[in-house]
Amino acid sequence: MGSLNNVKNECLIKLDFDDDFVAKLMFKALGPEASSVLFERVKVFLSLEGCSLLVELSASDTVALRAAINSWLRWISTLEKVYNLFVKNKT
Repeated sequence: MGSLNNVKNECLIKLDFDDDFVAKLMFKALGPEASSVLFERVKVFLSLEGCSLLVELSASDTVALRAAINSWLRWISTLEKVYNLFVKNKT
């Protein structure tokens, strides 16, 4: 992960999906958020591992980490709801 001065606050979120198509879809949808400079005190790294999406968060302090975790879980939850509503239910 990128460097923040003496980062000790980290979180790894691993999301397992039914197939790699959904994992790749989530990865592409979340990519712009990971590369944005929305959080100055947080670095985000996204990666794919088979049918799993890994979201790695590093923060300069616990308050920033908690806020980032909440934001990322909310974005992921919203994407999953949209996917289930428009894509999964159409098949």
